[in-house]
Amino acid sequence: FYPITETMEPDWAQCARLAAAAPPPDLFVLTHYFGTANAVEAARQFCDAQGCLLLEDAVHVLFPVGPIGTKGDFVTYSPRKFLGLPDGALLLVHGDSLVNRARNAVRALPPHRPSTLAWSIAALRRRRRVDLGPLPPIDMDYDYPNPVPPSAIWMSRLAKALIARKVRNGDVESVMQREIRERVEVDSSLAGWHGLTPLPTEPGAVPYLFALRGTDHTAVATALSELRQAGAMAGPWPALPPEVRANPDKHRVALQIRRTLLRFYPRASGRRRPVDFLKAMSLPLGTDAAPQMVDHFGS
Repeated sequence: FYPITETMEPDWAQCARLAAAAPPPDLFVLTHYFGTANAVEAARQFCDAQGCLLLEDAVHVLFPVGPIGTKGDFVTYSPRKFLGLPDGALLLVHGDSLVNRARNAVRALPPHRPSTLAWSIAALRRRRRVDLGPLPPIDMDYDYPNPVPPSAIWMSRLAKALIARKVRNGDVESVMQREIRERVEVDSSLAGWHGLTPLPTEPGAVPYLFALRGTDHTAVATALSELRQAGAMAGPWPALPPEVRANPDKHRVALQIRRTLLRFYPRASGRRRPVDFLKAMSLPLGTDAAPQMVDHFGS
């Protein structure tokens, strides 16, 4: 794990030292956090200098936008996070040679698909819930449970059918336009609230999470408490790896961001939308700023 800077860009000086102190890396992972493009040009130059492949982690956006997804040998997306799917991710491979190698590797994988029964039952229950009410309080040092690795790597047939239907019916474009509009409203309403600053996103990006950064841990913790009291699925940055926590000097910036960055989900909260939480907290709504749309469908 490499250290990051205050802008969540890799600390390139430290990355070079890490690469020099060990065998050259085979793969470098660059994460685009919260719809903001990370340093793709610098990552490409670093990987070319090290002779390694570049993977762009773009699971926080629905579509490639701006420089996101333009320089990686591999790019990952996660449409299930946005479209209400039981499972499914996308791996884009660039370059004929890599495509052929990836295709051969995939063919060697066991043909198991995940069960969707539990997801289907949970989806039916969610449709009946209109208001979740207040959520249990957590603090900014909350440790999330470790995710369970999937038992199957292939997209389920149900997920494939759902995503095809959503594309055919225009649901994907509707989701994109609605959530870009709501992002503008949320940023306008929460900017300055408890000293928080919304993290910038690429124009036209559809973010998986709304993220806000503060400078005071206590103020951010108060904002978290109020959001959860209003029923918003809010929390701190997800749990950091044990290797990062065990080396606080090396990863000082990441640990500080973990205690001052607040994010909440614009979906997955029953039928309520972000503006409903803002109303519940009596925050002002609306903005004169027009959302920036990007035509992802070639219309």
